[in-house]
Amino acid sequence: MQNQYGIYLTAENVTIRFPVNPQELSISYTQNNETYNVLAQGEIVQPRKPVLANISWDDGLLPGSYNSPYVLTSGDFRAPEFYIKFLNRCKSLGTVCTLTIDRRYEDGTPFHSDSFSVVVGDFTPTEKGAETGDFYYSIALTEYRDYIPGSVTLEQKTSSSAVAVTQTARAVPASKLVVGAKVTVTGAYYYTSAGANPHGNGSGRTAVVSRILTSGAYPVLLRTTAGGLLGWCKKDAVKVQ
Repeated sequence: MQNQYGIYLTAENVTIRFPVNPQELSISYTQNNETYNVLAQGEIVQPRKPVLANISWDDGLLPGSYNSPYVLTSGDFRAPEFYIKFLNRCKSLGTVCTLTIDRRYEDGTPFHSDSFSVVVGDFTPTEKGAETGDFYYSIALTEYRDYIPGSVTLEQKTSSSAVAVTQTARAVPASKLVVGAKVTVTGAYYYTSAGANPHGNGSGRTAVVSRILTSGAYPVLLRTTAGGLLGWCKKDAVKVQ
C-alpha cells in the first residue's frame, strides 16, 4: 500500500505535494516566558503569549525520476525544477502559503493532521555527485498570523492644538458575510479554494471568516474560533451568526 501520509503547500491557488516525505520533520512551539528573581520568594516565571511556530526539515528530496518506491507523486510527477521555481517564488515574494500535514497510519487512517498559514523563510536546494537529476533541499517555514491594525485620526480643537485619538478597528457588519464575521458552517470545507482534498464537514460548528476571494469554487477561507486554519468553502455553506 502506498504511503498516504502527505505534506502539501498551497499558494496562489496552486497546491503541491512534496514528492518524498522527509525522514524527520520539526515543529517548534516556543514560549517567550520571562523569569524574575523575587526577594524572599526566589525565581518566578511570567507567562507570555507563544511566539510563531517554526516548521522545518533538512533531508528533503526532489527526485529526477518517478521510478522510486519513495516517490508519492508518481501519478502527477513533476521535475525538481517545478518545485524549485515554485518555492523560490513564494520565498522571494513573501507569499502567505498554507501548509497542510495530512498524517495517516499505514492503513490510511488519519490522525492529528495540522494546517498552518506560513511564509517560506529559507529554501536551499543542493546537488550531490553521482546523483544526476536529483536535488536535495532544506526548508524552513514560519507561521503567519493575520493582524488588523487600528487607526489614528487627528481631532482639531478650537484652541488649534491637534489631539491624537485612537480608534478601534471597525465592527463587523451584522448579518453580512465579511472577513471577521462569526459563522455557523453547514456544508463541506476543503484544503484549497479549488476544492482539493483533504476535506471536512462543518456539521454546525462555529468558525470565523478569514478571507473571501472574488472568484473560485470555494472562495471563503475559514478559521476556528481559536485561530487555527479550517479550510475553504462555498458562500452558501456558512450562515452568519
